Amino acid sequence: MHNPKISVLKAFCNHLIDLYDDLIPVYPKNVELRNGKTWIEITRKVNPKILIRGWFQFFNDASYYQEIKDGNINFFLEKDYESELKEYNGGKNNNKEYRDFIEDIKKIYIDMEQENQKKLLKYIQNLCKLAGMYYN
Repeated sequence: MHNPKISVLKAFCNHLIDLYDDLIPVYPKNVELRNGKTWIEITRKVNPKILIRGWFQFFNDASYYQEIKDGNINFFLEKDYESELKEYNGGKNNNKEYRDFIEDIKKIYIDMEQENQKKLLKYIQNLCKLAGMYYN
């Protein structure tokens, strides 16, 4: 018997890898992107549910999902993530590296050409939809 959740999980993981495959050529010197892709590939093999669960918990949260769905990028660019970092993962992510990572992502996005910005937003929207399908 076919389990649709497995199909959604596979689609989510593949789409996440596709996102990195599109970003890495645009930013070939960005070590964090290459390392992130490697981490995702390993996690996908070991326990792919970690990827979709983490995405769902952080991005599909009620305070983010509508903004993502509406394509409100300024919300994310202007947002201070301090309180989320204190709450996410029991506060274990409240450190300088995670704050710096968020700021780097913002800078990458701002420096992108408009077409790539639209593409990135679509990836994020699609990943949110897939995570929502998996958990709902």
